[in-house]
Amino acid sequence: MSLLNLANRELAWPTRSQVLNPPGAGPKVLADVARRKIGGALSRDLGSSDVRVGVLHANPHATCTEAPIAVVCEFQRRASPQVLYEAHRLAWNFAQTPLLVTVEPTVVRAWTCCEKPEDTQPLSRPNHVVAELQVSRSGKAFASDQAARALHWVELVSGRFFVTHEARFRRDGRADRLMLSNLKTLRTRLCSGEDALSKDVCHDLLARLIFIQFLFHRKVSQGSGPRSATGPSTTEASDRFFWQRPPSLAGEAGASLCCNRVRYS
Repeated sequence: MSLLNLANRELAWPTRSQVLNPPGAGPKVLADVARRKIGGALSRDLGSSDVRVGVLHANPHATCTEAPIAVVCEFQRRASPQVLYEAHRLAWNFAQTPLLVTVEPTVVRAWTCCEKPEDTQPLSRPNHVVAELQVSRSGKAFASDQAARALHWVELVSGRFFVTHEARFRRDGRADRLMLSNLKTLRTRLCSGEDALSKDVCHDLLARLIFIQFLFHRKVSQGSGPRSATGPSTTEASDRFFWQRPPSLAGEAGASLCCNRVRYS
């Protein structure tokens, strides 16, 4: 029995079908996007073809595209630490929900998507797991009643789970908030000091940086692939576009800025 079925029976979650294939137009759109961006990347980059991706939505029959409670990744076999690390990184970058739920044959884990993933895969147990449910030996119930109560549907849909773990779900740790904060900091540094750039030049560079992020995200969603015979790869094209010195920049400040990479995770 899938643990999603057990969660439906014991925790009052929506049915497995409603999680993986929501009937409502709004949740269905979000599930399709999550399946493409998270499930597709896991299958392509790590060969994890046994993963199914859906969303845990307050109303699976909804017609509007409200943010889901969680992205759900169901694995048919035990997932390796590398796969779990990548699933959390992708869900954090997805930036559409505060919670990732991974479902394996014997364990359900709830991960916060409001904490930036480590730059490299940690050797120890993932420290972004907020709650964990182990299945009992019989496979017909969860081993811990206390952990089960924490992830009961009422706790999730009412928001009490997120209030209880408020420190783990700070909005400023989300990918979109972090990037916005980084862009504001960069703008302040570029537009202040003795070598301050004009606002027009500063905004031109920020626009280039945002465009580079778009190109890298497109590379992730489509795969890097071989170099095209008709032109450079996405990475080569983006590098050339960003590091080419803009005509509006002059002097030491412009040369220095274009020679130093600025990278956002």
